[in-house]
Amino acid sequence: MRDTSVVDDNFQPYTKVKDIIDSYVVPTADPHQNKYVVDHYKRREFISKFTGSTGTAVITNKEAFLFTDDHYFLQTEKELDQTCWKLIYEKMKDNFSIINWLARNLNNNSIVACDPQLVSISEWKEWERIFLQYNIYLISLEVNLIDLLWNDQRPSLPDTSICISNNEIQSSSNPGRGLRRLFDLRVVNIQFNSVFLSFALIGRDYVKLFIDLNNLSKSIQDYLQFENILVYPYDSFYNEF
Repeated sequence: MRDTSVVDDNFQPYTKVKDIIDSYVVPTADPHQNKYVVDHYKRREFISKFTGSTGTAVITNKEAFLFTDDHYFLQTEKELDQTCWKLIYEKMKDNFSIINWLARNLNNNSIVACDPQLVSISEWKEWERIFLQYNIYLISLEVNLIDLLWNDQRPSLPDTSICISNNEIQSSSNPGRGLRRLFDLRVVNIQFNSVFLSFALIGRDYVKLFIDLNNLSKSIQDYLQFENILVYPYDSFYNEF
């Protein structure tokens, strides 16, 4: 059996990754499962040059695939370098059709990797269940391989201001809007959307908000302090685990 332990962030991806994994999945999603992602999280667009809002890239040792809906036909013909990428049209309701495709096309004992921040816990468990039926292993990498290629060309997180929303919020399944409702704050960080990029941890006797501190005015900082909300830098969220 091949070693499926999680790769730490000290490994050299350009020389070793081909010996560790057989396929790397690059979803469109950001860590917040937003429908529209900011430029900072457009990893699939960066690697494939396809700018459509729906799609998943799958990169193997020998080939690269883009899965997307067939109504993007004209756009993919224009944007995708089809000398490098193979296009597979799917009804993109979820990623399970992609995972089933991988399960059928990879060899036994293959290793599939993905950034776990971009996949929900329930979805990750379902991927594992499907892959194990085919003796394929799913691992998480603590470093996103696309970020390493992007390097200093990667756009920064949006530099926008946050204001109090006065509870003018409609019900929504969007997790970002859940935090907007909780803290009574809003921002235009994402086109067509007014949620702000953040994480929250809620304990029995504390509430922690992880957010870009540069986006908080003095009045918003005072408001959060008055509400006994502890504020931390956005990138420090994963240090809690």
